[in-house]
Amino acid sequence: MGSNVDPCTPVVVGAGQFSERCGDPEYSELTPIDLATNAVRRAIEDTGCRIRELTARIDTAIGIRSYADSIPSQTSHAGNYPRSVCDRVGADPERAVLGTVGGHTPQRMLTELAGDIAAGRSHVGVLFGSEAVATQRHLAAQSRPAVFGEHRDGQLEDRGLGLDGLPLALLWESGLTEPTSQFAVFENARRARLGMNRDEYAQRMGRLLAPMQTVAAANPHAVARSPRSVHDLITATVSNRYIAQPYTRSLVAQDRVNQAAAVVIMSRRAAQRLGVDPDQWVHLHGHSDLDGRRILDRTDLSQSPAAVRAVQTALTMSSLTVNDVSFLDLYSCFPIAVFTLTDGLGLDEADPRGFTVTGGLPFFGGPGNNYAMHAICETYQRIRATPATFGMVSATGGPACKYSVGVYSTTPCEWQPSADRPVQDLLDSEAGVDVAARTQGAVTVETYTVKHTKDGPVGIVAGRCDDGQRVFATTRDTSTTTLLTDEDPIGQQMHVRPTKSGNTLEP
Repeated sequence: MGSNVDPCTPVVVGAGQFSERCGDPEYSELTPIDLATNAVRRAIEDTGCRIRELTARIDTAIGIRSYADSIPSQTSHAGNYPRSVCDRVGADPERAVLGTVGGHTPQRMLTELAGDIAAGRSHVGVLFGSEAVATQRHLAAQSRPAVFGEHRDGQLEDRGLGLDGLPLALLWESGLTEPTSQFAVFENARRARLGMNRDEYAQRMGRLLAPMQTVAAANPHAVARSPRSVHDLITATVSNRYIAQPYTRSLVAQDRVNQAAAVVIMSRRAAQRLGVDPDQWVHLHGHSDLDGRRILDRTDLSQSPAAVRAVQTALTMSSLTVNDVSFLDLYSCFPIAVFTLTDGLGLDEADPRGFTVTGGLPFFGGPGNNYAMHAICETYQRIRATPATFGMVSATGGPACKYSVGVYSTTPCEWQPSADRPVQDLLDSEAGVDVAARTQGAVTVETYTVKHTKDGPVGIVAGRCDDGQRVFATTRDTSTTTLLTDEDPIGQQMHVRPTKSGNTLEP
């Protein structure tokens, strides 16, 4: 079939990663631009092409938005990140793009660029992203400024933050101001659905994530390469404190990283002309990009149907089942992100294939929006080393409401356009729950968390009113947060009252 495939079919032909650790002898305090430059150079070298010949042919460069440039309240100093990186590798693309916020964006942007290549709108492209949060904090500890951006003129298609439609004000009032508390609410809802107590569920989270440490230990770019026991992962200590219950620090994505990853993708025609070995052409057999309901109004806060549908859609396009896939990387920012797919796809939580090719976000690291690029790089290398196998990358963005999936193999295939529209329409048609911005009276607790901040614990509860509306409420009252911490409030009645800044739990 390979010789009959459309020459415009997109293929991934190179992947590169780069990292540095604060305190290592070779540590250089590299900026995100510098880190990405090194990753792109490695990806270009990985193609086996003449470097200058390849860089001269790059017509599209896509940069993944950094964490620092993803917060609405902060002023961006990123400049023209894609072109700054391209300048350093000798490329001058016709089109530079900066993606939106979200861990799904590396896969979503790769799929988009693949479609552009298949349609003849692009021929050779590079995608990359980087984070230097560890260096930023290292410099801050020394009262030194982190000057990471630079001024660079030139065309830039800035997609913006992509937060339109998110109920940001209500999320803020509900105390769900960061991913950890948002996913913790989902996690406790799942525990309640399964009828498990806290200790049983903590063991289950630990057993799910512990095997990822073996992969991380063998990955030179991982930030946590010393495996720990399940007990150590789930037990709260001074060095492994609770972030938002039920999560200890070891169970969540680690953002203190200096990591970058890049991928080179082009048409089969361009790959042939540039002399890329056909054995390293990796095709995108299936893909899906779906949006789920916003987190506040989901009927069941313990499940994400869109995540499961995205995987199923990509696998169906590939004419595969999940059992046909040799290498899996399921987005693992928090245990619930993995559990959502093991539940929905019927996967054994102890599947011998494992659920990561990098080590997972808690152990490899969570480089902002760019983790999935590392997963794509690792998947690419693994399936290139084992021809005719399949690898799947599943990425999650936003407050668990955006999902992107890619299925990869060296086996040749024609490009297939998106099959998402009917699936998305079905998801959009599903009923949600009315959310009461302000209410007073008794509510039955659906789920909750207690997040531990520098100003003390904050309790967050999601409950149902007698009329079925959902309400979120918060509290800093010590007796109430202690009750939430020491007892299991799910299914119990609590009382809320409205305030100017949201609903509060009454002691």
